[in-house]
Amino acid sequence: MKPVSGHFEAEPRLRILMTALSAAHLAFLVSVVAVLTLAVDAARAQEIVCRGENLMPSLEADHTEAVAAIEAVEAEVANGDALLWRIDKDGVEPSWLFGTMHVADPRITAMTPAAREAFDQAGVIAVEVKEIGDNPEKLASVLFGNPEFSALPEGQTMGDILDEEETAVLKAALRRKGVPYVSVSKMKPWLVMSMLSTRDCDAKHLQDGRKLLDMKLAQDAADSGKTLLGLETIEEQFGAINATPLDMQIDMLMATAALDDRMDDLHETMTALYLERRIAAIMPMLAEMSKIYGFPDADAQTAIFEDELIIKRNRTMTERAGPIIDEGNAFLAVGALHLPGDDGLVELLRKNGYRVTAAD
Repeated sequence: MKPVSGHFEAEPRLRILMTALSAAHLAFLVSVVAVLTLAVDAARAQEIVCRGENLMPSLEADHTEAVAAIEAVEAEVANGDALLWRIDKDGVEPSWLFGTMHVADPRITAMTPAAREAFDQAGVIAVEVKEIGDNPEKLASVLFGNPEFSALPEGQTMGDILDEEETAVLKAALRRKGVPYVSVSKMKPWLVMSMLSTRDCDAKHLQDGRKLLDMKLAQDAADSGKTLLGLETIEEQFGAINATPLDMQIDMLMATAALDDRMDDLHETMTALYLERRIAAIMPMLAEMSKIYGFPDADAQTAIFEDELIIKRNRTMTERAGPIIDEGNAFLAVGALHLPGDDGLVELLRKNGYRVTAAD
């Protein structure tokens, strides 16, 4: 694993990217689906094969200190070792909380037998955004129909906010993605970052009619006559990422472009940890990778990003989940990164008086 060379070594961008990447992959759903509609056109032009190597074996062989650091943090994070949680309240049927991954990977969409049984038996399904079961073009229309969410201020382009070197790096990453620079030059940096960090194979899966896990759950709920609810609105999700300061969005974008050839490996490593139910290991793994790749830390900026994209949304989803759980027999599915930690949904539901226990 070689450090990233050149201008980007001196900038604290990767730690922010790591948070953004995990958020986009595990906690920020609608933007990913909307962006995939852009990536599909590029996917049609070539045969897409999912690539990526799980980096954990390499870490264990060559960076034992990094593995120790990951495990130390993982051990301190509450509720980070399960995907399915049972929620009990006296007088009502139990409900379930399930952590998803926003991909179409068959390893993920199959779920576990316990999670599938809980879903099948539930009468109410609550996902992050109810409209996720709609076609991606409809979601994209909400995003691109509101310039506040998707577009730079009138008259401004990427060329106005990036220097010459940054522009060259971005153009090269976009070429590898099959996306013309001119088509994104007026977009918000976070949106272009989402496009670059989305795996080509996920775009191909969507093109071929497969669904991301959350989309599949919403569609299965509708097909089986279950009540489908949302814990957030589309506008709230777009507003969360849009609240990130522009300079941080630029940091996310440029780190993504600089690490374009490593994205598949990072995605595969997160997938492996998810399948092993090591949710609490994902963020420290990404932090350790930032050090190995030669980027300094950026904890202060990362804290701002995590607060907007994860913690604040956890509080909102917990508040809205309460009345659903109180009716009983519900299956709540949210990005897995929302589950662990003192500010995660599991602990917040416990603070609200529910008994929440790991089930799978």
